[in-house]
Amino acid sequence: MRSRNPGSAPDDALHAVGLALLAHSLAAAGRAVQGLDAALLAASELPAVQESVFFFNEFVLGRLVVCYLAMGEWESAEREMANYAAGEPRGAAAFGGSLQVLRGYSLLRQGRIERAYQMLLPAVETLRLNDPLQMFRFGSALAFYVAARLGDAAQAGRLELDYKDSLQGAAHQELLAAAYAAAASEYVSHDGKGLAALHTLATTPDVTARAGTLLELLAVCWDLGDQSVIPMVHSLAGNVEGRWAAAMLTLAGQWGSADADLLMDSAATLETTGFVNLAREAYARASSVLENSGERRRARQAVALREKCDHELGERFREGQFIAAAPTVHLTRREQDIVELAVQGLTDREIAQRLMVSVRTVEGHLYRTYVKLGVRSRDELATALPN
Repeated sequence: MRSRNPGSAPDDALHAVGLALLAHSLAAAGRAVQGLDAALLAASELPAVQESVFFFNEFVLGRLVVCYLAMGEWESAEREMANYAAGEPRGAAAFGGSLQVLRGYSLLRQGRIERAYQMLLPAVETLRLNDPLQMFRFGSALAFYVAARLGDAAQAGRLELDYKDSLQGAAHQELLAAAYAAAASEYVSHDGKGLAALHTLATTPDVTARAGTLLELLAVCWDLGDQSVIPMVHSLAGNVEGRWAAAMLTLAGQWGSADADLLMDSAATLETTGFVNLAREAYARASSVLENSGERRRARQAVALREKCDHELGERFREGQFIAAAPTVHLTRREQDIVELAVQGLTDREIAQRLMVSVRTVEGHLYRTYVKLGVRSRDELATALPN
């Protein structure tokens, strides 16, 4: 390897880029703490080269944010993006689409799906016109995923075409783009093909060699309701650095427990440490355990805490700034059946038993119905239902 000449702009530039790429590779491999060290070192070298190469700040920023997100350090990632936008107004204007994709990705990782949608839709449109960092394909895959998850079929269809028609990006982005696109297809079709594609992707050498990427992919499967991945999450998460992996390890390790108190305590800890979407799952699991043991009052308390997490994560979808032309609300037949029983006062488990589906299915349909109707709880359902 050619020796580096400190103080030479080309050598400093190459060194900064190399460190940024190393940071991203380490994060994908499950070594995000080490990756963050490399990204911070790359950022420290930027003042020497930022006048000579236009996109270096943004290139390194992306890798720095990815490392923070891999670690589950949501606030640090948001702070870096906010500081960049405030300190580099010209850069923020030129790279606005890429910055919005990073913000949308951050919100998605936190489980704040509606806010991610509001960020990713305009990001894709901006990148359609100007994409210096080649993030259009990744951004369209993420937007396809959130659109499908929120039940916006028309927008999901358009974004799916954007994803499929775009050129492949960098390898590290392509793997995650493929995973989120496959999950989006499953949310749209519910035919098992998207989930099968995720399972296939999880066994490819490119993914199995990247523990961090694999853990994120398994988390996407779990979000789809595939609990078969939980043992894999438990065995893998302990080998991945960062608070997010530790939180996933806790949730996976206690998922099969019959100790409702342990689940409730873990849920409360997850909530207070910023993993509200994981706390929501722990509360939901605790409510099922309590219901099965006949402790219906405590089960309702767990449901209330789960709904509190839903409220914190969600926003009123139809009030979104970028969705002014939202179509008339349309509930599927299954959503109508579930909502009708929910309005009658049945619990999620009672609805599941009545319709012979899983509790997770009931929860998912209710969540999507809340989003479509712009409500936050069962109490608001009756008055918000379309005529």
